[in-house]
Amino acid sequence: GQCPVTHHCAGMKRLWKHMAVCKDQKCLVPYCISSRSVLSHYRRCKDARCRLCGPVRETIHRSRETTKHKQAIQQQNMQTQALKKNNATPTPALDPSAQEAHLQITTLAQAPVSAASALAQQPPQPQQHQLLIQSQPQPQLQLQPQLHQHPPAKLNVECLEVLKGLQSHEHGWVFNSPVDPVELGLPDYFEVIKRPMDLGTIKKRLENGCYHELKGFVGDVNLTFDNAMLYNTKGSDVWTMAKELKD
Repeated sequence: GQCPVTHHCAGMKRLWKHMAVCKDQKCLVPYCISSRSVLSHYRRCKDARCRLCGPVRETIHRSRETTKHKQAIQQQNMQTQALKKNNATPTPALDPSAQEAHLQITTLAQAPVSAASALAQQPPQPQQHQLLIQSQPQPQLQLQPQLHQHPPAKLNVECLEVLKGLQSHEHGWVFNSPVDPVELGLPDYFEVIKRPMDLGTIKKRLENGCYHELKGFVGDVNLTFDNAMLYNTKGSDVWTMAKELKD
């Protein structure tokens, strides 16, 4: 539907989608090159008072604070509803006969455990030793199944749904395409980051059926954010965004 905030919203969404994949240094799409230049500068800028990327930094900070405020309100509302529900349906007190029946059931349930514990504490008698050995179950070799295996089609559907949520997140655009050290002016990037990864590459791998286990997909997603947190200074905007998405 139509955005209730501004009529520019749809156009900006189309521009963001285009910028996520555009590498053309002479792109003719309006605002593409200028916006990419500002974002490229923002990624490597450490000056909190920078006039060029200041508006971007301020917008991201304001959006982050708004999200935290909404989450706090939602949590408060959930706690209030839980308290109302608990107060509306108090636990009824048991009458004497019900209490006696409950005590008998509890005693019966605990009796086998107590008897087994007492038997375990007593040393076996000599004449019973052979019988106990024969009656004890022999250890069986347990083969641990491969974790998180799914049919390829189901795995792709589930992972694509998760990936879609990450890419559409307010900070997802930062991690949707491979880092270009030349464009961003990061000459030491490949010296620090040995295995580059991004959400766009993960999507292509999913579409090509490269993941056969869930742990492979999860590993690449975590690698994307771990790389960002490794290369960028702790507490910086990109580091904070990566930490938020990973958590």
